[in-house]
Amino acid sequence: GCGGFILGLLLIAGVAGLVYMFAIGAFDGLLSFTSAVGRLSATSPAATVSNPTVVPLAIVPDVLNRDPADATRLIQEARLSPVADPPRNSDTVPAGKVMDQFPRAGTSITETSVVTFALSLGPASVEIPPVQGLTPQAARAQLEAAGLKVQLAEEPSSSMSAGFVTRTEPAPPARPQRGDIVTVYVSIGNRTRMPDVTGRSEDEARRLIAAAGLFVSYVDYQGRDKLGGLYDEVAPGTVVSSIPRGGELVERNSGVTLGVRAPDQASGGENDNGTEKGKGKGKDKP
Repeated sequence: GCGGFILGLLLIAGVAGLVYMFAIGAFDGLLSFTSAVGRLSATSPAATVSNPTVVPLAIVPDVLNRDPADATRLIQEARLSPVADPPRNSDTVPAGKVMDQFPRAGTSITETSVVTFALSLGPASVEIPPVQGLTPQAARAQLEAAGLKVQLAEEPSSSMSAGFVTRTEPAPPARPQRGDIVTVYVSIGNRTRMPDVTGRSEDEARRLIAAAGLFVSYVDYQGRDKLGGLYDEVAPGTVVSSIPRGGELVERNSGVTLGVRAPDQASGGENDNGTEKGKGKGKDKP
């Protein structure tokens, strides 16, 4: 009976100790483990379903070959930010127009992003090489290598032998743009090219011949006997032939012979042999 009494006292003391330990919080960490695990599971990133932020996008407009005001407006209307790059030379895009842009048209980018564009300055200017005294072929090669186009023209020259370049237009030190035309004048010596005066009136033919540095030395007024069917096809006073012929190179101050359709016989202005009365075959002095 005494042992049972002592065992009961021990049990009572043990229960009292447990109650005391609970009272002072000795078992709080153990009892909160389950709830802590629950809290961890509830707030874990892996267990959280996030809603990502939607980023608004814009389509880059095409501003190539537009002026800067239009380019700026189109970029701003697309909710993007325009920025102008330094202008550059271009052989294909006219000066003052947009020659390049980045990003390219049609690209999808974030709204308010920057779109850059560069304006064209037109073709770059180039230096004309000195070609005086060269052959036309050599002059053309040098000018085309510099990015210029070439057209040839003839002119008489008393100082440069025939077949060599006398000058260019424009001439150095002018700086034309790449792709511009340069006229290369080639000497024909102290000669001139006979103008084509066939079909013109006598007065007009005389003016053209004088302008070419020549003079009319003889006029042959030709009637039906010389012209045949051509007599009825051209008007009186019309040049029907010339010696030298149009396009021939002749010495300057040379004489020219003209064949001119004579007036009709009905007008009384023609002899039987087709020579106009009062004039005959005339010879002019230079």
